[in-house]
Amino acid sequence: MRCLSGIGPRGFDLSTFSIVESPSDGVDSGEPNINPSKSSLIFIYALVNKHRIKLLIDTGATKTFINSQILHHLVPKSSILKRSYSFLLADGIASFNVLRLVDLSIEFNNFVTPITAHIAQHLCTDMIIGMDFINRYNLSIDVKKQLVSIEVRNQRILVLIVNVIKSIKIPVISSNTILLPSNSTRKISVAIPISSISLPFIPTFSFKSHIPVDYKDNTLTFHNYRSDVLLYNAMRRPKVIEKGTRLGYLLCCSTFQHPRMFYSSHYR
Repeated sequence: MRCLSGIGPRGFDLSTFSIVESPSDGVDSGEPNINPSKSSLIFIYALVNKHRIKLLIDTGATKTFINSQILHHLVPKSSILKRSYSFLLADGIASFNVLRLVDLSIEFNNFVTPITAHIAQHLCTDMIIGMDFINRYNLSIDVKKQLVSIEVRNQRILVLIVNVIKSIKIPVISSNTILLPSNSTRKISVAIPISSISLPFIPTFSFKSHIPVDYKDNTLTFHNYRSDVLLYNAMRRPKVIEKGTRLGYLLCCSTFQHPRMFYSSHYR
């Protein structure tokens, strides 16, 4: 294995990378890497169009997404592919809108991995790596060593998983428009930009009064981007909750503070 050190472009620390030759049979020697079918918050750093970006790896996401709020730092407007649509989940509920497509280059120590990303809103991070990137570059995760490996031109690049200390707020938005009659309780479908996770739910100030007392401070478990929240309306007039309304957020205090579930084909 060839280890790398030093500082790369824009002060990017290359000590987080190492390169190993990829065997011809596609299987690395030593301890088997564990490929997760469900992920929690797993972050790595990379250069995206020469800018240092923190990437969230989500093995439940079919596509790669880029946050619309940072895009102007990465590419000129002329390079954005003009195609707008809603990204539909498997159950037909749109968790967030895809505004456009854009071709990006994700760089690991001068090894460039091109990918077409979907420009989206309501992301909890700068960029989400999905299965399109994972399959193309044979990305795998070594849980024990806290490493992510990526295959580029028959070589494997090893990247350290980032231990995030700062709290992360994942927006929870309504999946559809509902009418909440007066003095009634209803279950509303909500969505997040991460495929599967279980974290404490914190309602926004405007919705705190609509969350039942025995429901507060409970965790929400999301599968396929979606979950349900119980709301009640104690007022005498009905309340309309529009699709895309932010009801609150999931609070993650650290990447490794919450349990993560991984599945390996080696143990199936």
